[in-house]
Amino acid sequence: MKIASLVLFTCLFVACAKTDSGNIANQEEIYTTYKANYTEAKNSSLIEISANFNLAGPTGTYIELSGGSMVMVDDTPMTKEINEINQVTYKFVLHNPTLQDLGRIYHVKYVNNNRVMFDNQVTFTMPIELSMPDGRVESSLKNPLEIRWDSRERLEHESIFASISNLDERTSISAETRQSEATGNQGVFIFNPESLQEVKAGKILVSACREHEVENPKIPFSGGSLTISSCSQKFEHKLIAGP
Repeated sequence: MKIASLVLFTCLFVACAKTDSGNIANQEEIYTTYKANYTEAKNSSLIEISANFNLAGPTGTYIELSGGSMVMVDDTPMTKEINEINQVTYKFVLHNPTLQDLGRIYHVKYVNNNRVMFDNQVTFTMPIELSMPDGRVESSLKNPLEIRWDSRERLEHESIFASISNLDERTSISAETRQSEATGNQGVFIFNPESLQEVKAGKILVSACREHEVENPKIPFSGGSLTISSCSQKFEHKLIAGP
């Protein structure tokens, strides 16, 4: 996260370099970053898979695929997006997926300019479920905020995190708590009063995600990663300033 923030800060002042994959003599120097996320929401659930390519490492020159190089999900080419700092992202988006969509295997296929294919499989897990331990509808900013999580599947040393944000999205104020080695079917997230000070009193949205990095993904010699996450539907809670 710190690396990504540093790159963004630098590129705000100087446009980051971008090149075509056809200009790279050694295709094994291309670093690949894949992210797959399922977000649960009422009437607007979403599966999104993204791919980024950089030269020699995650902060290297951005790469736009060309000259026969391509990336797809199953047999569907991913859509290319280029932002204001020249970062090239390829995306696959599926709106309101069914349980069958969520349960199947997705193949993310990258073919380089040497016609070598790297085929990675993506399977999603069900999001963890959130609730207030005692069913309370409001909590004080002055006390620790406890949020219970439950999982239909037993977690085995997974990374899970919860976030809260003010219902008024214009404020963009949020707080997060993370458990990097969660195990079992249930547990509790705790936001301490210090982190709650970042959030204003009033209605908040609460959500949580579970994520894991796939071991030994199919990637070029330069390296890369594949991270898969599933995020719960947000629910409302109220924070009050008093005790």
